Amino acid sequence: MSPAGIPLLYVSRELDTCIAEVRPSIGDTVVVGQFQSTEPLKFFDFTALNRWLKHEPLSLFDPNYQKRSEYRLLLRYLHEEISRPVRANDTDYVVTQALAEFIRYEKNWSFDGIAFQSVQRKGGVNYALFDRGAPEHIHRPEWRPTFHLSIESDAVTVHVVDSVDYRHKVATEAGLA
Repeated sequence: MSPAGIPLLYVSRELDTCIAEVRPSIGDTVVVGQFQSTEPLKFFDFTALNRWLKHEPLSLFDPNYQKRSEYRLLLRYLHEEISRPVRANDTDYVVTQALAEFIRYEKNWSFDGIAFQSVQRKGGVNYALFDRGAPEHIHRPEWRPTFHLSIESDAVTVHVVDSVDYRHKVATEAGLA
């Protein structure tokens, strides 16, 4: 979600999701830190689409049927795009970068970041936190990104990956053939 030069801090809610998101190989060592928020944080939460928002059934007789139906499809599409893993030669992520910047700078919202589902671990939740420093300071030599988090120094752990679990299906079942 972050264009070159625009810092975001990516964190995960769960330890297993955090480790899965860095895509380690068997035998790799992963260092995990636990963070505490230093301010109340407000997220644009894409996971709420599936968990909390209960859509009323749409009626063809509703004068707003088409608009409401299109909004649902758009939100579902955007969440799928934000959650999709990026590969080295991918350029489709420009849409999600623009969306993240829109959410970041929309004056009426004031979000600290975006919450979205992990595609590396089913049920996992990731967060992309926006830099809270003044944008005009980014070009100063002493500049460092600012996030409303602090690391808990006694909650840093080291993990060695001892297995990786992949699931698959036949390409024709996945709609790829």
